[in-house]
Amino acid sequence: GDTHPDVAIYYNNIGYLYSLNDDTTSALDYYRKATELWESTYGKKHPAVAGGYFNIGYILVDMRDYDSSREYINKALTIYNTVFGECHVSVSRCYDALGSLNLSLVDYDSALEYYNKSLSIKVSVYGEKHPNVANSLNNIGSVYSRAADPHRALDYFQKALDIMISFVGEDHHIVKKLKSNIEAAKEKIND
Repeated sequence: GDTHPDVAIYYNNIGYLYSLNDDTTSALDYYRKATELWESTYGKKHPAVAGGYFNIGYILVDMRDYDSSREYINKALTIYNTVFGECHVSVSRCYDALGSLNLSLVDYDSALEYYNKSLSIKVSVYGEKHPNVANSLNNIGSVYSRAADPHRALDYFQKALDIMISFVGEDHHIVKKLKSNIEAAKEKIND
């Protein structure tokens, strides 16, 4: 029936498809339907509910509703910390989202704080040479780039590039993006 938890998965997936097509209003509607169904099935302290809160918070960043976004991502973070502990990839995802939110708000210090927390978890979970670690290094480099510290940005972008090349080779689109970030940082240094 319509109240089975599997229906929430379909709602969530439909929300994701809408988000891919930049239909944030429809995505939000389906993420909310999924989350409400998970809440009624599992209660408000279940990882599935946290996932719903996270998705709502993430789409609200795209809608530039930063206060509500922060509220939902923090709700997800609280559940994940309680259920999984502080050193879990779901906690790291929340820190990444909060870093992105703060970067959007031009709060570089807070963005760095959250991105560094995420990096610390990823290094603990995956080791220092992993694509997810490279993603965090790139995020930190992006903050430094926007904060007009191209020397530091360059260092983080280079570390991310070295890791990614070892995993996906020179021709991958992520490697090309990192090389572009490096060139932009070098241009800022030379200006």
